[in-house]
Amino acid sequence: MSGNNIGRLIAINISEKRGTKKHGVDSVRLIENWGLENDAHAGNWIRQVSLLPLEKIESFNEKGAGVKYGEFGENLVVSGFDLKRLSVGSRIIIGDSVLRITQIGKECHSHCEIFERMGECIMPYEGVFAEVLLGGEIRAGDKVTVVPANRLKSINRMILCGGGHVSSAVLGMARTLGFETVVIEDREEFSEKLKNEGADKVICKDFSTALKELPETEKDYYVVLTRGHYFDVDALKEILKKDFLYVGMMGSRKRAAMVKEELKACGYDEKAVEGLHSPIGLSINAETPEEIAVSIMAEIISVKNEGEQKGNIEKVVAEYIEDANHEPAVLCQIIEKHGSAPRSVGTTMLVKKNEIISTIGGGRAEAEIINLARDMLDGKGNRVELGAFTMNNAEAYDDGLLCGGSIRVLFERI
Repeated sequence: MSGNNIGRLIAINISEKRGTKKHGVDSVRLIENWGLENDAHAGNWIRQVSLLPLEKIESFNEKGAGVKYGEFGENLVVSGFDLKRLSVGSRIIIGDSVLRITQIGKECHSHCEIFERMGECIMPYEGVFAEVLLGGEIRAGDKVTVVPANRLKSINRMILCGGGHVSSAVLGMARTLGFETVVIEDREEFSEKLKNEGADKVICKDFSTALKELPETEKDYYVVLTRGHYFDVDALKEILKKDFLYVGMMGSRKRAAMVKEELKACGYDEKAVEGLHSPIGLSINAETPEEIAVSIMAEIISVKNEGEQKGNIEKVVAEYIEDANHEPAVLCQIIEKHGSAPRSVGTTMLVKKNEIISTIGGGRAEAEIINLARDMLDGKGNRVELGAFTMNNAEAYDDGLLCGGSIRVLFERI
């Protein structure tokens, strides 16, 4: 979860009667499955709380609108992110309360005073609506954290072009690290071999055709390990037309330079071509296919963890959640990290009655998290909970960890 998932609660607005303007309050109690206490629009429906981004209000007011907080009918004004870019199902955490987005925008059946004056109103397309999953007191100035819903379905995908010995070794490591794996190979015998070794998908076609037909995802990593220069260029010409997080090609420095010059001569963007990782992998004097695979995966992990992909939900956790027949479990997700806690924001763990899937750091903190999650499975507490877990350096050492720090965790019974 990157920095743009953190914002601030700027203003709170309520109205005791429908049809009247909302007025500001310093604090309010959010009531689970209801909305803001004493607000006329609260109720057991999908639009319990309305939110608008500060930045959109300010932009609208630059046109001379002079609109004050609450006059759009919004309950909460938040800063730091574009709300309408979130998906339905995203969680918004304010203080010790949790909201779930239920609707993006709304249809206006009659024009409001602002529309009559300005010819437009931002609420229909900039506002979002939410239900209260976990209630509590909120105050103007509180930190706001967003947990996007699409984190549950956003899985890293590796596309291996070529099916030789190095591909086989990379495939095994990629699967262990939770990547969805796609292998493209134009030779039937090699395709069958990689299929038997557990590739999620094997495409037995020429590289150009297969890559043209392969739909993109937002988190693609391309590894080009073909048997020759011609096939490398053939694959890269299609890959460089796509969006990707990483593309690397195996070969010597001389071969890499030749391929890059050929791609530039074909009109490909120079910056994109220079971004090609070739020779592929970190320099560890690797010789065997397995050692080369280690160097490749180490480079990919480094690239993956440098940016916003850090701490994404593990494939095994996502697959469990998406299985409609899964047994009850509690999803535990780190939403804040302070100090040197071992796992990053966004890391998830599933707690089942008799099984734990993945880890969010180990040690005493994880034991406490598991105990709380199992209490939730037994029906204690709420369906959604928040918890803060601190481990100082002495405790971390005693529990076998090398560092301390603290984390804040979102628990959801699923």
